[in-house]
Amino acid sequence: MSDQSLVSTAFAVLLAAGAAVAQEPTDMDAATHPGAGQFYVRLLVSQSEYEEAGMETKERASLVKLVYGIRSTLAVLAEGAFSSLSADDSDETGWRGSTFQIKYRLFKNDLGPLNTWMASALAGVTVPGDMDRTTDADAYPRCALVSTAILGRHGVNAELSWEACGSEPDRFAVNASHLYRLAPIEYTVNTRGVWYTMVESLNQCTDDGDSRFDTAVGILYEAHRWAWELSLRLPLEQDWPQEDNYNVTLGLRFLP
Repeated sequence: MSDQSLVSTAFAVLLAAGAAVAQEPTDMDAATHPGAGQFYVRLLVSQSEYEEAGMETKERASLVKLVYGIRSTLAVLAEGAFSSLSADDSDETGWRGSTFQIKYRLFKNDLGPLNTWMASALAGVTVPGDMDRTTDADAYPRCALVSTAILGRHGVNAELSWEACGSEPDRFAVNASHLYRLAPIEYTVNTRGVWYTMVESLNQCTDDGDSRFDTAVGILYEAHRWAWELSLRLPLEQDWPQEDNYNVTLGLRFLP
């Protein structure tokens, strides 16, 4: 192998490793981790419209997510969500809530220079804010199992999660997503950014019999140290107290 080929291969492996951190879909988690001592910061803003108790509401929301790698297999996560509601000529703005979790990588199996399969477990609590009326608990536990596989130009994620909501029904989610690398077809030393399409299947239910099934489509652009995303979430079937019409999300990520 020539020196140029060695440099190209090494650069591709380095860039793909960074892409593995970025390949987290918009509305679900992935088994990605920052390295030890590294920060991963993500900002999301969204516009949505939904109906609840016969009232149509428009919501503008923002979310900040911070992830810190204690070591390569262990990370701590903190999220904070802010919301502004508008319905029937009345407006309300406030704190949606905060979530604190620990994320532990269960295994990682490298299938080649660029391909990998990994799984992680998450556990923590959510502290509802003054805008969260879905629970009467001061704090409630949550946990999840997530798996991520990167195979060539394909990234596949699966998530199984549970959260208790005080006296309200427990919530369960079974989610899956597929990311496809549109460009470049192959990594080279000249690669400055990577384009992905995103498709998500988002499925929730409660132990009280409510359920909802959504889909989300989007696009993700990842540079060396940052990324941006745009996603549209639409309902497929809803038997839920809150019936969504749509949700548009724009995100910015600062990569380690």
